Amino acid sequence: MSLQSLEDPSSAARQSKLAIDFATAALRSGDLIEAERLLRGHLVKAPYDANVLAKLAEVVERDGRVEQATLLLRRAADAEPSGARYVTLLRHLWRHAGGEAILAEIAVLPPAIRGLLDVQWMEAQTFGALGDHAREIEIYEDLTLLAPQNEALWKTLGDALKTVGRFEDAVAALRRAIECRPTYGEAYWTLANFKAFRFADADLGAMRRALKKNLADGDALHFQFALGKALEDRKMYQQSFRHYAAGNQIRASAIRPAEMFVTPFVTAAVATFDTYE
Repeated sequence: MSLQSLEDPSSAARQSKLAIDFATAALRSGDLIEAERLLRGHLVKAPYDANVLAKLAEVVERDGRVEQATLLLRRAADAEPSGARYVTLLRHLWRHAGGEAILAEIAVLPPAIRGLLDVQWMEAQTFGALGDHAREIEIYEDLTLLAPQNEALWKTLGDALKTVGRFEDAVAALRRAIECRPTYGEAYWTLANFKAFRFADADLGAMRRALKKNLADGDALHFQFALGKALEDRKMYQQSFRHYAAGNQIRASAIRPAEMFVTPFVTAAVATFDTYE
């Protein structure tokens, strides 16, 4: 038995969190070198700390060392085999290597990991991104049997069905998403974006009732826009634009001042160019 296996788990967790917290502080100040030093120092004592390995992967990826980041994420997944760890690795591969690399990685995963919902979901997304929508939809449909109450899964299936022109099936999938969670605003907004779809009176009533609940901003925003589109389709323009305005207000409130970098450019452009040709 190693000394590491005898270490108090609560103490190990505290040390891990401290290393990550100090490294995060260094990153915020722009000091990649110090962040890496802190994390590697911890790994000397705890080489199988999956959280620290993943954080170190983030640091070296920022520094442009993609292959090293890939190796670190594999080590993190080996140290703590879970769907979340492997999905993090797969998403990293998507950013830097593409869909074919993801499918090759999935093909060699242990069966128990490959069968996890999150991993299969990522596999389906990858097939869709590569244009194999038949395989994408097949996996999603299988997953709905495993997780029939997962509203996001039904919504994603609806998106895929819409892509291949299976309009009625797509609507049915989105209706199932709403049945799973009646306050799922994004499902309503997705339906609103179907050019040939029109909401029934019952749908408008359901959306209005949902807006009276204590919704997360994301759900409230989607309900406002979906209601705006539904009322616009009925030529009820005054009511429609009230909902659009409410949705835009929610969206604007989520934008931090630091993200408003376009405003100074537009102001300068207006001041510089005083004629239009």
